[in-house]
Amino acid sequence: MVISHTQYEATENLSWEVGIWGKLRGNDRAFQASFLQTAAAHQAVKTELISEFASSYYLLLALDEQKRITEETISTRESSLETTKSLKEAGIVTEVGVKQTEAQL
Repeated sequence: MVISHTQYEATENLSWEVGIWGKLRGNDRAFQASFLQTAAAHQAVKTELISEFASSYYLLLALDEQKRITEETISTRESSLETTKSLKEAGIVTEVGVKQTEAQL
């Protein structure tokens, strides 16, 4: 079998074209993979930020509630101290009782 010069050129052109399209397809796949990787990283960062924001928000709510309870406790204990002082003046409670109430406050 004798291969002519024209057959060789046709085969070479065909393999060159297949190589170019294969390379372009490979580049396209690589670009898609890179894009998807970037999109996934972007989504991961967004998810992490939302998670951190939500955690901080609920921590702030918990701290606000602790502050409210503490302020309410102080108010109740101040009232209790006034009541204990009044009871001491009436002779029902001793100075020790007043000091204990002050210590609790």
